[in-house]
Amino acid sequence: MRRRFAHAPPETDLPMRMPLAASRRARRRGSEVNVRPLQRAASALAGGVLLALGLRRRSVGGAALVLAGGDLLYRGATGYCHLLGALRIDTSNGSGAPVQIQRSITVQLPRHDAYARWRDAATQPLVWAHFAELTNATERGAHWLVRAPLGRTLEWDATVVEERSPELIRWQTTEAADVPNEGSVEFRDAPGEHGTELTLRVRFEPPAGAIGEAGARVFDDAPKLVLEKALRRFKQLVETGEIASNEHNPTARTT
Repeated sequence: MRRRFAHAPPETDLPMRMPLAASRRARRRGSEVNVRPLQRAASALAGGVLLALGLRRRSVGGAALVLAGGDLLYRGATGYCHLLGALRIDTSNGSGAPVQIQRSITVQLPRHDAYARWRDAATQPLVWAHFAELTNATERGAHWLVRAPLGRTLEWDATVVEERSPELIRWQTTEAADVPNEGSVEFRDAPGEHGTELTLRVRFEPPAGAIGEAGARVFDDAPKLVLEKALRRFKQLVETGEIASNEHNPTARTT
């Protein structure tokens, strides 16, 4: 009697199997909706195109297209976007709920000095370089450009609207911002006279539509990670005079 052994499917079958995973996720999510009907229709159309292209190629690149297409089809079929869901954003009623983030770090620098370094126009482009390109930076604000997936860019002008030296700097964006946001950084003496504790707060309101989805992809897992890295970069800059190329600083204490 001959035994029949199951063989692993060939790698070229990978594009065929990917949409199945999306359909299983769809059954699990089912009733959750955070995407508007127009966005669902556009997602389904784009997903179908990508899926067809990927199935024709039967390669690693084709598999990537199928994966992207399956995700868009899933969003179109269920009305649920994982990226928006991770940020607790609901665009199904035409707008996204505000997202608020707060992170803190302690730097070994007196409060007056820490305040002056953060306010320095030359500091901000370095601190935020992992996330955005800052141009026209002054002590009163800067122009921000964030590169999003699929070649999109998000831009805004941020202006300082309140200063209390050496305690607080608060800013907000102008009306033309792709991602309206506001934030502040507070400076307090660290316990035991061990430097300064900075608390960075940001609140942003993702708009609906394609720009809003691009913003969600930019901030994805990430609002807190973006702020944490900015604070770590500031800590490195003021304590060592430079930002390490690997941006790793195990002594940074974030909360």
